[in-house]
Amino acid sequence: MGQTIRAWLRKYFIPNPGNEYQPHILRDRAVVSILVAILALEGVFLLDVLYLLPDTDLLATLLPGVLADLTNSRRVEQQLNMLAVSPLLSNAAQQKANDMAQREYFAHVNPEGKTPWDWFQEAGYSFSYAGENLAINFVDSEELIESWMASPSHRDNILNRNFTEIGIGIARGNYKGQEVTFIAQFFARPFPSRVAGSAAETPATPPPEVRTHASFAGEVITTPKKTSLALFWAIAVFIILALALNIFIAIRIQHPALIARGFFMLLTAGIVIWFNWNFRSPGAAIFG
Repeated sequence: MGQTIRAWLRKYFIPNPGNEYQPHILRDRAVVSILVAILALEGVFLLDVLYLLPDTDLLATLLPGVLADLTNSRRVEQQLNMLAVSPLLSNAAQQKANDMAQREYFAHVNPEGKTPWDWFQEAGYSFSYAGENLAINFVDSEELIESWMASPSHRDNILNRNFTEIGIGIARGNYKGQEVTFIAQFFARPFPSRVAGSAAETPATPPPEVRTHASFAGEVITTPKKTSLALFWAIAVFIILALALNIFIAIRIQHPALIARGFFMLLTAGIVIWFNWNFRSPGAAIFG
């Protein structure tokens, strides 16, 4: 087995008399395969962010858990307490998202003057502190959390030390003549409840089981930009390694055509990395 692997590496990566000092990884067939793989992966990325996530229930199913985890990761970085996912808050946030989708508005207060705190009350959630973040048309969870963190008011909600619970709602609807995704993120601290037989007041603490974590698959699907960049950087490093071995192992025997193919693959990977790095969800915005 070990000999087979070594023979394969010598054939595809190491210039030597056996491959006429022309590693197979830089020959036409392998180059075409790598370029096809790059284009196929980019096609999957574009299909995911432009059609699959916006037009299916995947986003509504996976994004709340991922956003809760990303929010908590930002809080942990600042030595703040983690937030528990509250079913009541999640219900309130979902009702707010549904209302924006049905009434075609994007604001903290709906057309009838209903405030975020009214949704808390309807869900049966009594709070001592509360906050709301809104977003529209994001399909990448990392992009969304970074946009909120770049806004002082939204960042203040994410890093507010008074909050202990979180709830997230997502709904599809129309806004300004286009079908979009509405995202509502609610924060709160439950109203203190009195301890039996005592005048002391203590904040309501959520049980451990309400703390949830997104699955690995959920994180991958809802972070298409991060996932695609990791894959393309891996391909770029792979190409750089192949080029370096080809050029420096038998430095006196060079085949310009192979080197040109290697640099062409590297250029292709670089263009795709640049495009995906600068990609923004179409129509994405935060409120406030």
